[in-house]
Amino acid sequence: MVGATLYIIPEELRFDLVALNEYFEQNGITHTFMTTQVGRSFVNDIPNHSLKGFITGGEKLADVTPPPYLLLNGYGPSETICYVTAFPVKEKMQNIPIGKAVENMHLFIMDAYGHRLPVGAAGELWVLWVKWRSCSATSSPASCHWTRWVPRTISSRWAEHR
Repeated sequence: MVGATLYIIPEELRFDLVALNEYFEQNGITHTFMTTQVGRSFVNDIPNHSLKGFITGGEKLADVTPPPYLLLNGYGPSETICYVTAFPVKEKMQNIPIGKAVENMHLFIMDAYGHRLPVGAAGELWVLWVKWRSCSATSSPASCHWTRWVPRTISSRWAEHR
């Protein structure tokens, strides 16, 4: 979103969904994030004409009727500060998944010993965050440094993601 404007929503509008929608439309707001239950209520109950993208997250998203704009179900553990996966909700579903890893994130399902499990197995979700450092717009990927967000003792196992 290059060139977008950040709006700080007035306190008195934050839980008045009708007034919030009016604020969105009057100011031409095109993208927003709301916590899951507030977002679900907004999407299901409020017809909006200015939004192009809507991200919701914070807990499991219950069934929702997809709006005419892009609705993303975001997921992220509190340690990551923001979401690490996103799922575009395009149809009404009983069990909405958390989606796939967003850019610069890799996901692994691991057992209690830190071993990678096969697709479909139950385990713990581990997030590998790849951050470019010391890179410029003209740098080649090979010349950049990678930062991994995994325990130091197992970081050598992820060399194939360099």
